[in-house]
Amino acid sequence: MTRIKQKHVERYVLGNFLENIDLQIPIIGIDNFESPDFVLKCPNRKISVEHTRYIHPKHKQIEEFRKKIIDTAKEKFESIHSQPLRVFFHYSRRIMDTKINPKSYYVDLLVQMVENIYLSNKDRNFVVSTKRNKRENIYIDRVSISNDIDRNLWQWIGAHLVEFADLDKLQKIINAKSMLTGKYQIETDEKWLLIEASKGFKSSSYRFDHIIRGELQKGEFDRVFLFDCGPGDIFEA
Repeated sequence: MTRIKQKHVERYVLGNFLENIDLQIPIIGIDNFESPDFVLKCPNRKISVEHTRYIHPKHKQIEEFRKKIIDTAKEKFESIHSQPLRVFFHYSRRIMDTKINPKSYYVDLLVQMVENIYLSNKDRNFVVSTKRNKRENIYIDRVSISNDIDRNLWQWIGAHLVEFADLDKLQKIINAKSMLTGKYQIETDEKWLLIEASKGFKSSSYRFDHIIRGELQKGEFDRVFLFDCGPGDIFEA
């Protein structure tokens, strides 16, 4: 993700946060910065907002590898067949480990699954989804394929349990961000930290509703907010 695109995403999250919280503070403008990320302009004061995401590095690494496998499989399929397909892989909980099999093994596994269905149905319009009660293999629970689009779209889907955010990891995030406040580009009257958890991927889907206010040390911040973007729930540390 480019920095410009990332900034747009951060700005969207901030807007969503402000819509879901009753601050009772009139905001007359928002300025973009690099450090801090944003400054809220209010009557008689300015508030810096540092935005960050709560992400589990191990799960993120798994997700990135899965995406690389799919992207490579898509490219390999396109080099052989010209038919654009919409493909959804429903991953199991088994991790694709390169210590067990090389990356090429997993790529070929996906290509073969798609190719078997495509070659059997290529002469007609089709929508095929393998049965829910029969796993394709230990890595893929099922696959859904259709040829009703004019460009290739390959994605993965995986169910996961939304876990509670770890207090120690949250405190480390706060401590690390606190160390940066002395380098802010602008002086403000208050300093806020916004920690986001977003839905969609296991690496970033976490709950904050177990946290008791006062459990976390705020460091150099006046207020620390924990924002669950999915339902729009907000908790203050």
